[in-house]
Amino acid sequence: MRHTTLACLLTSSCLAMGIARPAHALSGPIGTGPGDIPKLSDLVQMSGNVKLKPSKADMSWCGALTVTIHVQELVSSIYCPSGPLTCQPVEAVGNEYDVDADAIAVTIDGHHWRYQSTFSLNGPAQVELSAHCDPAWDYRYKTRAIVGTPAHPLRIAPGDKRKASFRVKLVVPPPETRTVVLRPVGTYTSEVHSDIGPLASDCDPSPTVESGKVEVGYLRDDYDPDALFRCQVEFVTQGLLWFDLSDIQKIPHKLMLDAQLSVKEKVLNRADEDGNDLPIAPGDTCIGGIGTATADWVDGWSSGLVPNDALADGRGPWMILAQVTQWLVYPDTNEGVVIKSIDESFTRNGAICRSRVLDPKLTLKFVQTADVPVLF
Repeated sequence: MRHTTLACLLTSSCLAMGIARPAHALSGPIGTGPGDIPKLSDLVQMSGNVKLKPSKADMSWCGALTVTIHVQELVSSIYCPSGPLTCQPVEAVGNEYDVDADAIAVTIDGHHWRYQSTFSLNGPAQVELSAHCDPAWDYRYKTRAIVGTPAHPLRIAPGDKRKASFRVKLVVPPPETRTVVLRPVGTYTSEVHSDIGPLASDCDPSPTVESGKVEVGYLRDDYDPDALFRCQVEFVTQGLLWFDLSDIQKIPHKLMLDAQLSVKEKVLNRADEDGNDLPIAPGDTCIGGIGTATADWVDGWSSGLVPNDALADGRGPWMILAQVTQWLVYPDTNEGVVIKSIDESFTRNGAICRSRVLDPKLTLKFVQTADVPVLF
């Protein structure tokens, strides 16, 4: 195939084969090609005026305006889909590149600018014009021109001197409603036990929580209060969750709408006060509510329940918009959430209620508005 292509470039045999033959070599702007020295006849000069709209808006914040000329070089060829009798000329876009030109302010209010640019061109091309301010803020820039837009590109050729003026309408993007789901980056199960009896010092309670799991509830040993040697051990467990809000804090111009904490619960076992097993039915729960932790447990917690302030009751989902808003304003106060047991007393009986916390997540909903100096 290598030799066929070479022959096609040197002869007209490609006409019968339906193979396109390029008519022009491609080139980029001045200085892009190694060793290229552009001829004066290859240079294109473009100039014009740029007006920023809407005209009643204050544009004095626009400290600089850059005009971008997007060049698309055109390649002409002959295409013969079904032999020589069906040949027809075609034109396609070849090399593409941008040429930037710094505009000069004509008026002090920032509405009227003028640009001029000279660049090298080796063949016919079409251009699209655009412009943007510095600083850009969050405006969207819409080019308004008869020619020089993607729908109506402006055709140019080497040696041309073209005047192309256009308008740029600055549009404030509408508020965007966003939903972000956060997973806890820190989890723990705090556990405390209490014992009683003549040989209480010999009680050696084993942890009731599997390593790496988050559980909540209570477990009480049934015992004979009249026995001389007895060891009564009671456990209360709480689930601890900490969410990293730093990425949310970095989002500018946001209005929080909702913040919901939700978990799935798997009840492991239940027993009545006499220690008799109870069936597990849908709707059973060992979760009594949540609280905001008031101590730093993320960096390590020895033993005992984590102190907390009550936040919401029930098994969730919990709406904690006010608390999340406070954490965003005062990030150092974010010590996480405590999922509390439905019973955290140390009543002497054999009751049990233990649950595992699954799929904890914090769902945030907020509106992000555009960061612009002037809303119009």
